[in-house]
Amino acid sequence: MDLEHVCVVHRRWFRNLRLRVQRPDYVEYSLTGLFYGLRQEVLARGGPVDADHYWYEFITAIARMRVEGSLDGEDGNLTQTEVITFTLRHCLLRFFWSLRPLFAHQKRDILVADTALLEREYALEREGFQRTELTPQRVVVYGGNGFFGRIIVDELLKRTTARIEIASRAARNTEYPGYEYRVRSSCLTFTTRTPSCAP
Repeated sequence: MDLEHVCVVHRRWFRNLRLRVQRPDYVEYSLTGLFYGLRQEVLARGGPVDADHYWYEFITAIARMRVEGSLDGEDGNLTQTEVITFTLRHCLLRFFWSLRPLFAHQKRDILVADTALLEREYALEREGFQRTELTPQRVVVYGGNGFFGRIIVDELLKRTTARIEIASRAARNTEYPGYEYRVRSSCLTFTTRTPSCAP
């Protein structure tokens, strides 16, 4: 399960993706969910069961959504089936039941975007396109929390694929929606030494 695309393709619904654990059989992310204005921290985790089956779940403070999925068919003619199970407190059942149309709209929106992305990847693969995973450039912006530093960071995020390290005296966490996984901040401390003059 790779969620690197989520905050870009589904930026209407998710922000601030942070990788926590990544193994071949399991992956875990933290992210911020935006469900029609309801902003909440989400733990997303999942992995493969076998070559054609997978699972993932989204866990929030008020609910858990678990998905058991399967893929059937060959590339270019693939059928994806998902069974979604919600777990929540009994007192919230009527409230969540009334939100069913909103959940369905969100899931439809996500599936349409994911399908378009997968179809594009398949078409590129058939044309012989070879994706090479390059190590992204790392750019350090000194004073990145200042007025001009924030402008530079913003432009770098929009125009490059570089990972940005903000080095600043002020430990401030500036948000860059959709780009959080590429930005890291560090606080600098300066010491000055006065050279001593020997007689």
